[in-house]
Amino acid sequence: MIAIKFTPSDSYPFSFFADFDGRSYTVFIEWNLGAGRYYVRIVDNNGHRIMNKPLIESPMNYDISITQGYFNTRLIYRADYNRFEIAG
Repeated sequence: MIAIKFTPSDSYPFSFFADFDGRSYTVFIEWNLGAGRYYVRIVDNNGHRIMNKPLIESPMNYDISITQGYFNTRLIYRADYNRFEIAG
């Protein structure tokens, strides 16, 4: 498991590189003013959007994969720790 600390900013989207199913992608976490919540956008190396979904928090005793239906690799957000977890 890889853990990435979430440090949001008002001036630019939070982003990090991640490997999903053996390929490299860029993950952006952006605030959506209209919806009043964060969204997760994943793009490939060519800038093509793979997915754009609301950020869903996982409780400590259960994993909710944000990338389910897109990748076998799981991307999980733990609000209690304010971090993302990537697990194959």
